[in-house]
Amino acid sequence: VRLSVPTGFGHMVMSGWLIEFKRQYPDIALDLLFDNRVDDLLRDEVDVAVRVMSEPPQQMVATELAQVRYVTCASESYSREHPM
Repeated sequence: VRLSVPTGFGHMVMSGWLIEFKRQYPDIALDLLFDNRVDDLLRDEVDVAVRVMSEPPQQMVATELAQVRYVTCASESYSREHPM
């Protein structure tokens, strides 16, 4: 199964899921692509793609796996010098 996952989300969130999947289904070969593009998944012969986006392209079928929350972070010194 050729699986394309976003670089950061794939490493930070999905790695545990993928390890557990391999434990449960050792006979299924996973070909992982860490990629953020949505260009042409057919051309890249991708079976399943995970993407972080608000609206999926109309020509694709999408299922929400999780909600993503964005947070802005800054050091104390930076936030004192540049009030938010």
